[in-house]
Amino acid sequence: MREYFKVTGAGASQGELEELQRQLGYSLPSAYLSFLRETNGAEWCIHDKKGDCLNLWKAQEVPELSEDYLQHWLPDCVLIGSNGGSRGIVFDRTASDDPDLWTVYRVDFGCLDRDEMVWIADNFL
Repeated sequence: MREYFKVTGAGASQGELEELQRQLGYSLPSAYLSFLRETNGAEWCIHDKKGDCLNLWKAQEVPELSEDYLQHWLPDCVLIGSNGGSRGIVFDRTASDDPDLWTVYRVDFGCLDRDEMVWIADNFL
């Protein structure tokens, strides 16, 4: 992962990952947890277009930011990052009971409507 992303610190500890899932109240995709173990958040702007980046947040940031942005509008999604601006990256928990099959979408912070979500990937992997 470090060859693709700007990583500035150590990966998340097992305790931090357990606390993240405890605060959220559900398990997260194994590939995402592996990513956080290695990077604990990362940024990618190598080939950005029109200032668009990918900023995946640290484990400690996800619960509060996800609740602040999505709690009323998209309660079945978890926000894991942003484009560094007006768009967020979310897991859609309604896609499956298995977190490894949660679909990844982009949402506009100005229009947090399920019908406006843009598909990014079938899962985090």
